Amino acid sequence: MVSNLWKGVFVFKGKKRRAKLEDYLDAEDGLNNRLQTCEELLERIQEKFQLMQSELNTKLFEEVIHYVTGAHEDFSLEPSPVANSKYCEIPTAALVTGVNTPDHDGIFSNLVSMIHKQLISNIAVLKSKDCPTLKAIMNTTISQIMDNVDMFSDEEDEDEAVSVINHRVCSTMPVLASWYREKCRVKQQSPRKRKADGSPKKTSKHTSTKSHVIVVFEDLESFIPSVLQDFITICSHYLQDIPFVFIFGIATAVTAVHRLLPQHVSSLLCMEKFQAPPSSDCLAQVIHQIVMPADFPFKLGGRVFHLLVDMFLYHDFSVLKFIQSFQFALLDHFYSDPVSIMTVPETDLKSQVRKLSLSQLDHLRSLPSFRRFVEKQPAAAQIKLLEDTKYTTNCVTEQLEALYDYSNCVQPILSCIHSFVHKLPGHPLGHKMREIYGLLLNQNICDTPEYKEAMQMLRALSKDEMIGKLDQCIIFIIRSTSADLLTDVRDELEHFKDKYDNIEKLMQQEETKEELGKKSSPEKRTSFGGKMDLFQLKQTLQELDKSKKKKLTVYEVIRQDTIDYLDAIFRRYLISPTVLPLHEVMYYNRVSAIKPCINGVPRSNLENGLTNPGYYLLREDLISDALTILPTLPDVCIAYKLHNECGRLINLYDWLQAFMMIVKSAEVDENEPEIRKPDKLIQARFIRAVSELQFLGFIKPTKRKTDHVARLTWGAC
Repeated sequence: MVSNLWKGVFVFKGKKRRAKLEDYLDAEDGLNNRLQTCEELLERIQEKFQLMQSELNTKLFEEVIHYVTGAHEDFSLEPSPVANSKYCEIPTAALVTGVNTPDHDGIFSNLVSMIHKQLISNIAVLKSKDCPTLKAIMNTTISQIMDNVDMFSDEEDEDEAVSVINHRVCSTMPVLASWYREKCRVKQQSPRKRKADGSPKKTSKHTSTKSHVIVVFEDLESFIPSVLQDFITICSHYLQDIPFVFIFGIATAVTAVHRLLPQHVSSLLCMEKFQAPPSSDCLAQVIHQIVMPADFPFKLGGRVFHLLVDMFLYHDFSVLKFIQSFQFALLDHFYSDPVSIMTVPETDLKSQVRKLSLSQLDHLRSLPSFRRFVEKQPAAAQIKLLEDTKYTTNCVTEQLEALYDYSNCVQPILSCIHSFVHKLPGHPLGHKMREIYGLLLNQNICDTPEYKEAMQMLRALSKDEMIGKLDQCIIFIIRSTSADLLTDVRDELEHFKDKYDNIEKLMQQEETKEELGKKSSPEKRTSFGGKMDLFQLKQTLQELDKSKKKKLTVYEVIRQDTIDYLDAIFRRYLISPTVLPLHEVMYYNRVSAIKPCINGVPRSNLENGLTNPGYYLLREDLISDALTILPTLPDVCIAYKLHNECGRLINLYDWLQAFMMIVKSAEVDENEPEIRKPDKLIQARFIRAVSELQFLGFIKPTKRKTDHVARLTWGAC
């Protein structure tokens, strides 16, 4: 009876409680608010980046789509030797995308989606990693084309297409040609005949419609040449039945096509080149629209900004990686720095300051920039800033508002100075906006010798150059979000521009004044009294030369006044953010924390993880030096440390014995006899650890001795 009852009892696991994200966050430090603000900023940055990418490539995509639309204009499924004899070359768009290969996926995905929206076409996107053989490239192409049923406007045709796809078909060109011929015949209904339910009945009349079959080669240079040649040759033979259009994604230059394809294959293509915008222009747009604007309160410090720009210039020219690194810096800022709770939009600043707790306010007081600000205040104000909460809150609000005003004004003023200096000989302040902005983040631009050299060159500008640059500056200020803050600057620049426009009238007035002055005052003559030797004569002439000042023209006077005013404006607004109080709230400059994460060294990091796994696993019981082997370490770490003690060839049995001794050192009693034979569990653990080391590239099998493995790494080599 008991046994029967036991057989009828079943145990079910209880429902697991899923922990919420808020359970891991400390409410006292405002982590919940920081997380919410961080997510909002990340979403806004991603949306802005996607919009910017689409705007940059819109013109290019429209040109490609126009070319695809014009291809195969006279194509017909009806047999006509006169018409079909024209199709001996495959229309090919050679899209030169640049060497920034990480960005190519986004470029081609946007292009394909835009083609789907504007054209009725079947598209196959091919990558070299998916097409190592001719069979693979045929299977990939035909499966993608036949899976695309967007070209069918009739519901019954869509159902038929799906039913055909569900059945496994042979991936050959005759199958694709027959499928294309069948699906491009659209049935037309006669309005006079109706079905039993009253709906119009379709007639058997057929008309042919054309839809392009587009094949996109995303990374053309990486394809195997023989596979590519055979595929192009096969497609050219079926060009009378299928209107193929190729899009080549080329990272280097169009000459790569002729390097991959011989003349008898390249002659089958009718190519037209399309050039994508250079990645440096895309980076300039990212800096101008995401990094610099005050719309995004998070900013990069000087060292972090230079790190990201250097990685872009000297690694892969990838704008996508730059924006990902920017987002990672944003995450680290909100995670590691409690003052990031104030990194909010300007409209939410005052409400956020009111919510500050005493601990958060004390943390703001401890910031180096705020401490320097306190030291410059009078003694009474210093005491209030350190003890009076209300007074400190008001002061924090004022300083943060000043910081936001600085962020609003610095971008248009930077654009103004860039418009003046980017074409100067030698480029003393740099040629790109990012160079001037990077210089500003580290120091005051106006205190550098390069700035003095640039201002000296600006005093030699011509009238036309000065008018054109003033027009650009006025446009920059009008289009900026801080136009209200820079109204006086705009008015003064317009006043100088009016002077240049009316310079002829001013010159006439000046000439009239000079003539009147000559008539009213007689000409003075210089007399030399008495005799003098050559030395006295030379000294007298030098004094007269110094006393005579060169008279400036009207244009030179206006130009000098303009440069002096611009110099004053630049010195007023272009100050480094590092001198502003509470700049740590907005500017992230922890380069030592972000550099190992975005520019890591895999080999050294891997060895560090195997030698000291506690550094990455954040467990104190795993922290040890390089020479100590603890039994609590992971198996692969124990095997790695033992392998470091061996020579060029490692005996697997000796290695296993040493591994067993360390693993069992925490379990074996001293009074028990020593067991030399390992059990199956330890053997399995050892085999797995050795396999992992082989996968990581530290060892390899050797034929010199069957029970040995060869060591491949030595120290930092």
